[in-house]
Amino acid sequence: MKVILLSDVKGKGKKDSVINVSDGYANNYLIKNNLAVPYTKRSSEILSEELDVKQKNEDALVASLNEVKNKFMENDEIRAEIERLEKLMNGTGRVLIRPSGTQPLVRVMLEGKDEGQIRELAQGLADLIKEKLA
Repeated sequence: MKVILLSDVKGKGKKDSVINVSDGYANNYLIKNNLAVPYTKRSSEILSEELDVKQKNEDALVASLNEVKNKFMENDEIRAEIERLEKLMNGTGRVLIRPSGTQPLVRVMLEGKDEGQIRELAQGLADLIKEKLA
């Protein structure tokens, strides 16, 4: 029997997958436990519509986040904090800030001699970027 999974089912497939299983397994376990619905023309159309809407929402979210992530250097407070950290390290380390090319985020990396200090400074800068770009 062909079904559409409503949830991830270990060993069978992920949510929204269309799979073939025995009639007994489909009726007595998957459908009975609301893990799947029978595959029909109508259920297939609904799934397709839902996936289209989901994809459009994800595309819009990524587009808006990508617009924001590239503006971090336009923020005076963020730029000033980066300059402060570079002066604080006084040539013994460096600050690297890079928007991800594949994800809607900004990578914050610091290099230096004192790992504890570097972690603290990097977290502070990351928090500031999150706050200012939210």
